[in-house]
Amino acid sequence: LKLILSQTFKNLTNLENLNLKNNKIETIEQGAFLDLYNLKFLNLDNNRINVLNKKMLYGLKIMFDLKLRSNKIEKIEVETFMGLNSLEYLDISNNRIKIVNKNTFYGLNSLRYINLIKNRKNNLVDILKI
Repeated sequence: LKLILSQTFKNLTNLENLNLKNNKIETIEQGAFLDLYNLKFLNLDNNRINVLNKKMLYGLKIMFDLKLRSNKIEKIEVETFMGLNSLEYLDISNNRIKIVNKNTFYGLNSLRYINLIKNRKNNLVDILKI
């Protein structure tokens, strides 16, 4: 599995847990998770994702836990996490992130835990002013 197309999970409105770890996912199209209104846990660990695109996670309004460990993420676009108002746990450790815009995590008011270890980030000072 290399690509998750837009509307791949269409009509799975009751799904609460989606485990996609240990695949070879490189790209997730905008709108792939659009109908997953009740999704609380999404695990994308150990894939080959290199960019977290704006609106890639759009529609996951009550998601509680997002795991993106051990991918090849170099860039997180601003507004990638927009609308994830219930997100409490975010793990993007062991990636290739160099620079994170200070507005990347804006609006994640429920966020309690974020793991950024084993990345190539240069400056955490501006990042942590959520």
